Amino acid sequence: MSPLKATRDAWAAVARRTDAQFHEAELLCSDPTEHEHRATTRTVDTPGLPLPAWQDITQRAHDP
Repeated sequence: MSPLKATRDAWAAVARRTDAQFHEAELLCSDPTEHEHRATTRTVDTPGLPLPAWQDITQRAHDP
């Protein structure tokens, strides 16, 4: 899911224009310690793709 409402609205508009189904889902990790562990120990499948630091993740803008 996109963290910004404007982006989610844009994807929904594309779905309407193309008669595609559009479903929004937001998954939250209920354990902040586990979330940090998963975020900081994951590996990259795409060479050169930088992963965000934990601080980047926790300070990311998010529209409910």
